[in-house]
Amino acid sequence: MSQEVLAGLAGISQGYISKLERGAKDIDRRSTLVAIAKALQVSVADLIGEESTDPLIVDAHAALPALEASLIGLSLGERRQPNRGLAAVMATVDQVTALRAAGSVAAIAPILPDLLLDLAAYDSPHLVETTGVTALVLRHLGQQSLSRDAAELMLSLARGRQWWAWIAYARHQWIRSMPLETYALAARHAIGIADEVQPHASDPAVRQAYGQLHLQAALCSAVALRIDDASACLGEAEREAATLGEPIGVGWNNQYFGPANVKLWQMTIANELAEPDRVLEIGTGWQPAEDAPADRRCAYWLENGRALAHTGRDDRGALLMLSRAEREAPQIYRLTPYAGETVSAILRRQRSRNDRESLRMLAQRLGLSAYDRQE
Repeated sequence: MSQEVLAGLAGISQGYISKLERGAKDIDRRSTLVAIAKALQVSVADLIGEESTDPLIVDAHAALPALEASLIGLSLGERRQPNRGLAAVMATVDQVTALRAAGSVAAIAPILPDLLLDLAAYDSPHLVETTGVTALVLRHLGQQSLSRDAAELMLSLARGRQWWAWIAYARHQWIRSMPLETYALAARHAIGIADEVQPHASDPAVRQAYGQLHLQAALCSAVALRIDDASACLGEAEREAATLGEPIGVGWNNQYFGPANVKLWQMTIANELAEPDRVLEIGTGWQPAEDAPADRRCAYWLENGRALAHTGRDDRGALLMLSRAEREAPQIYRLTPYAGETVSAILRRQRSRNDRESLRMLAQRLGLSAYDRQE
């Protein structure tokens, strides 16, 4: 397919396509990914998919067949005798909680198959939370369909106990694993679930889940280029966060919902809408608390680094920000496709060989992923 035809089908300029093919520009918006994938008649996952060589991530992928088997068995009502005592099972739950707060999502995957089955054997209420962690881990590993399966199991378990905050979180995880191509539908679904749980908002956990659903709806609307809807959902989340205040530590279920988290989502959405100066404006003068979840601290530096890179004004500063993001949550960073692509784009666009080599060496010293992909 020629550049001219692809540009016409995707609704973007031929010059932009040419820059992408030369490596002079990266795809910095999810909506652009959707348009190009649709024009090429492939999925977004096929367009951006790549294999990792990180040993932890390789081990996580090796655990996927056993994890899928556990989810299928539990969904069919199968139960086995536990392989260990309840105290040992609960110690593993605590281990998973700590790994999640640290952003070590790949390290969690091999633990989950046996943990899920043991929690089910004891009919433990922690099975609800652990299926939610399973959905999150699978999504980070690029297993969108399996992630939705885990979220469906979580929803069934949460509805059985009438735990409204967990019902909301289950649907939130399901929505987050929807393909980018369906994000207009995803936004409507997020708002519908938020409306369903709102009558139970006397529970602070439900209010946090309600706010998170509106943040997700805002991002989905932005990807679908429904800007007014995105603004309305952000406004609702901002009002809810203002009345709740900042959470203590990671907040309910590691959600960190509060004014700072709303700012982080505003930065992500502004990057999605190709408004890097707006991102940098929002990110000025504050940072997530030191005891915030690692993925939120990573997101702060990643969104700032992406925005600064897209302005082209300070590539060294952008690399330093991206390096900080990787230090905060290495696995989250390496599993985020546009993180490495931003580094590569910085290096590819250098016109002077001296500048390119200097920045390449800086990226290598900082340990940034994809520093060697600029050629």
